Amino acid sequence: MKIFTKTLGRLGLSDDSTLKQANQEQLDSEANFKDFPFDMKLQQVIADEGFSIPTPIQVRAIPIVLEGKDIIACAQTGTGKTAAFALPILHKLVQDAQTEKQRSYHPKVLVLVPTRELALQVQETFAAFGHNLGVNSIAIIGGVSVGQQMVNLRRRSPQVVVATPGRLLDILEQGGINLSSIHTLILDEADRMLDMGFIPDTKRIVKAIPKERQSLMFSATISSEVNALSKQIMNTPVHISVAPKRASAEGIEQLLYSVPGDNKRALLFHLLENDEMNRVIIFTRTKFGASKLSDSLIREGIRSKVIHSGKSQAARQSVWEHFRSGKLRVLVATDLASRGIDVDGISHVVNYDLPDCAETYIHRIGRTGRANKTGIALSFCSPDQRRLLTAIERHLGKTLPVCKDHPFMKPTGKADRQSEESTEDVSSEDMGREPRGRSFDEGRDNRRPFSGDSRRPSRRNERRPHRINNQGSSPRPRREFAQSQGPSEGTFRPFHNDRRNSRSFGSANSNQSQNQNRRDRSQQSWF
Repeated sequence: MKIFTKTLGRLGLSDDSTLKQANQEQLDSEANFKDFPFDMKLQQVIADEGFSIPTPIQVRAIPIVLEGKDIIACAQTGTGKTAAFALPILHKLVQDAQTEKQRSYHPKVLVLVPTRELALQVQETFAAFGHNLGVNSIAIIGGVSVGQQMVNLRRRSPQVVVATPGRLLDILEQGGINLSSIHTLILDEADRMLDMGFIPDTKRIVKAIPKERQSLMFSATISSEVNALSKQIMNTPVHISVAPKRASAEGIEQLLYSVPGDNKRALLFHLLENDEMNRVIIFTRTKFGASKLSDSLIREGIRSKVIHSGKSQAARQSVWEHFRSGKLRVLVATDLASRGIDVDGISHVVNYDLPDCAETYIHRIGRTGRANKTGIALSFCSPDQRRLLTAIERHLGKTLPVCKDHPFMKPTGKADRQSEESTEDVSSEDMGREPRGRSFDEGRDNRRPFSGDSRRPSRRNERRPHRINNQGSSPRPRREFAQSQGPSEGTFRPFHNDRRNSRSFGSANSNQSQNQNRRDRSQQSWF
């Protein structure tokens, strides 16, 4: 690794000492972006963006990427992983443009990410550093028109494509993109892609890419599944693991509030009265809960928006822009925003609902305290979430400090009031009310008379009350048919039988018979 050796020589370190932790830490602390042999235009862009000192993952990964080797890099979120692969790739694209005789209009770099927001963020990084280098980039994500994305691919001819696997596979199957010129493949947040079930789609996409390529994999954690995937798509990769200077979640002040579920909202409103909570992300477990909580915050006069997978991509992007610019004080989100989203200046993270996975807790609170800055994470724990709290504390290796002096510790819900009333030792007689129920003798005196040996009261001689409907007319009563076989006076017979028994239809005798039947029916007693 010529570039890496040159940097060691400038710092007075030997190549044999690279395995020593002390020398590696010195290299991480004293490195500078000027030490990398980037193109002059790229160096100027880096300086204009205000970057001078690279992060440890950038110090270790950039030289290896420039050498053209495959990489498996493990580092925490917020450590500059995106720039660790974006900068050397941009340099190589600029060098290729200077040497190639005929420009290829097919993409050369493919970056696969698990979420739409992360795709837009990575594409923005490529656009920010490559706008003066003649390098075009595009994001291929769901939630927007497939046809428009295919048109943009033809018109812009991007060198870099940042995509989510599902939408890219759709366009690939429709013939809207040609991946035959890809020479660099990047899998960002590989562990997250594995959790979300994108690995089968990723393997199908990899089959459409040339085998002669450089493959880079960046992940917050390296599991056995991630290693198995790397063996299938990579060629003797170099493993890079950057141990953080501080343990995970350290540097973030964590505080636990034990609160009944009915009091969570009141506690949140109470905490938001503090002006120091100027930019807050609140995490909930469900989309419905996030929307409902955001509506409650708006009714309290708090500038709030909600973001989750149920929102359209345009709406989600608009919310992020408002939150980054400071127009929104509070962002209510699901775990969609817990990974890979970089927003500066987040003062507080509130776990309104504890996550099901302990690692998700780490990623949630990692939205604050980024780039070695401090932050505050507040977590609400209701009695039914004690099991989740135990798993989180076991993962952290410590017990979260509990705030015990807030005014919402006691339950005030309806169920709790009913339980308090049920525990009161006060009888109905002491309250001046007659006891419910009656004695057996009292019941026997008020029973209905029985008919014969029947067990039920007889209603044979009872007359039902005449009911009046809402229109003021009486409903038609039930008809009781005579049980005698022969016809008799007052016996109801259907009209069609009268007509059938008539000797001649339309005659005077038939009409007289029909009129007589109507009079008989009108005089009949109804029950």
